[in-house]
Amino acid sequence: MEEKLFLLTNNKGNYIALGNPEFSNFLGAFNFLPEKWILYKTIENISLDLFPENIINNYDSIERTSGKTGEKFCYKENDLIYEVTNYTGYINIDLDFREIYDFDDTNRIYEITRENDNLKILYKKDGKSLTINGVKEYINIGQWVKKEYPYDRERNGKYEFYIYKALKIKVHNNIKLFFTFNDTTYKQDACDTLAYKQDACDTLTYKQDACDTLAYKQDACDTLVTQSASGRSSLSNETNALLSLIMDTPAGIGIFAGFPWFFQFWARDELISTGGLIAAGKYELAKSILSRYLNSILEDGRLSNWYAPSPPSLGSADAIGWLFQRLLLLLKTLNSKHSLNKYFSKKELTEIEKKLCNSVDNIYRNYGQTGLIRNNKKETWMDTIPRAGYRIEIQALQLSMLKAINYISTLTKTNTSKYIKMGQELKKEVKRKFFVNGMLYDGIDEFENLDTTIRPNIFIACYLYPELLTKNEWKSVFSETLKKLWLEWGGLSTIDTNNPLYCDKYTGQDDKSYHNGDSWFFINNLAAISMYRIDKVHFNTYIKDILKASTTEMLSYGFIGHCAELSSAKELNPCGCLAQAWSSATLVELTSEVKNGNIKIK
Repeated sequence: MEEKLFLLTNNKGNYIALGNPEFSNFLGAFNFLPEKWILYKTIENISLDLFPENIINNYDSIERTSGKTGEKFCYKENDLIYEVTNYTGYINIDLDFREIYDFDDTNRIYEITRENDNLKILYKKDGKSLTINGVKEYINIGQWVKKEYPYDRERNGKYEFYIYKALKIKVHNNIKLFFTFNDTTYKQDACDTLAYKQDACDTLTYKQDACDTLAYKQDACDTLVTQSASGRSSLSNETNALLSLIMDTPAGIGIFAGFPWFFQFWARDELISTGGLIAAGKYELAKSILSRYLNSILEDGRLSNWYAPSPPSLGSADAIGWLFQRLLLLLKTLNSKHSLNKYFSKKELTEIEKKLCNSVDNIYRNYGQTGLIRNNKKETWMDTIPRAGYRIEIQALQLSMLKAINYISTLTKTNTSKYIKMGQELKKEVKRKFFVNGMLYDGIDEFENLDTTIRPNIFIACYLYPELLTKNEWKSVFSETLKKLWLEWGGLSTIDTNNPLYCDKYTGQDDKSYHNGDSWFFINNLAAISMYRIDKVHFNTYIKDILKASTTEMLSYGFIGHCAELSSAKELNPCGCLAQAWSSATLVELTSEVKNGNIKIK
């Protein structure tokens, strides 16, 4: 039987992911180095000489059990705490010190020394160290072992590594260990900074509000998970999956796009994910993230592809639209709850309106000479394929921005007739050029030819700007599109399954299948929301199957309790990044939509 995987974060960029030790080199314990904005791996595996039978995700801790034996993992600030109960035997500690993409095997020397109950593991190659507090007895192993990871091989990545089987720690019934990482480039010796001596153990509680155990800034505290008396959150699985990717960094509080390898604030991902925060009632955190991007708009009216530390050269045509769509959603939600004045002053609304208008004007000036909004190659969310030209979701985002101007003007009492007219003209032009013979197409290419390739981006367009078509027109478009994209397990292909480019199996880092077959959970969830809003009875089966597939994946596959990036088209088989923010965030939106609707999914 294959061991299940788990992921636990500390909301400061660190994570530990364990389970099947042969699965991937991205499993283990990783520490976030804020000065370099990189992850640093230390522990390859922590294991007992027992096979774990069950995993319990408590959101702020992970428990593994085998019979009466229990293991518990949790974070206190930057330190990993590991507790074993009802076990006599050894804990196996395997090491793999390196930056996440450092594959150089030269000069890899470990030195293990002991001082009282502290073991200090020094990695001489770069001076990093790990201190383990609470050790009474141990055995040095000191053995290098070659490992091959099948998941990494399937992704066409590096899959052969040498790991260091370092030591065995003796356990007599119960033990509690504290693992403290030391990056000597900006910290003191870990032994001197170890904050968790044994007398502090009794003060550590997991049932308090998470604000007491995480070092978030005060204005974000009310967005964290409140624990129930049982130690489990009262929030949904998908909400906790999203909250686990909220990170407090030197660049501010935000949402990492995903673990293991999307440990950045990607603008598109973070802004789409903010919709899940709004649906979950995390308004202050949503506002904080949106405000950060409001202050980062470029001269051309757009946003960089990611926020901090150094933006990539690849542009983003859609992040700016998602920024203002999410601001519109937040303002409408707060207004409906009569809470708008609690979160936004009149001055702030006026400033948002000013920045929105400037952004729209600059986008038209730089990308809207033909009346439609142009994007360059690889600037949409489908960034592994060119899609240069005029894409349907980019037009919908621009229409949504114009709609946001009109809405905010009702709050600020500003005359925005200019933008009302712009919206009317753009809507008319988009419908004329994209809605042909009863089908809404993916876009117009860079040579101004209609691209009739069937892709799921029309569902994003409906989610963003349902006013583009009538409900009957949307219903017809959805029905015809689903014939080309629907996957029987409950997802959508990213391209017509009859297209020569279609790949039914995930091909990994070569990107062949990435946007030509792979089924993305975030777009499946947005498609289900769109279908629910257009005709929840007619599309009931599709909505139900998408919700079931997304939920099943979260609870039974990959990192238990987290939402993966995508699945192969052929079958429900989660691949890519196994904890993806926008997958969980859009599932929060979908479950909220269905829960609040006046009809139940059959």
